[in-house]
Amino acid sequence: MKKISVLLGLFGILAIMTAGFAGVKSPKSPSASTRKPMTRFALEDKDKDSKISLKEFTAYNRKLKNANAVFKAKDKDNDGYLTEEEFNAK
Repeated sequence: MKKISVLLGLFGILAIMTAGFAGVKSPKSPSASTRKPMTRFALEDKDKDSKISLKEFTAYNRKLKNANAVFKAKDKDNDGYLTEEEFNAK
């Protein structure tokens, strides 16, 4: 009888402890649905300096035969880099 009382007591303590943690949620990483998708500019900006160099542009656009000309046409201030504004301009 004493063993049963001890076991019931242990189960009771375990139940109380488990119930206390029931409302605690573990931290989660952002799910795919809450993360912002990467923009094309972010994908091409490999070194993450908020501008795209000719080297980055041509590496990403290897299949584009006139990549150099497209880059130069988009580089309105002729600084050798595309800002996000220049990159997205039509």
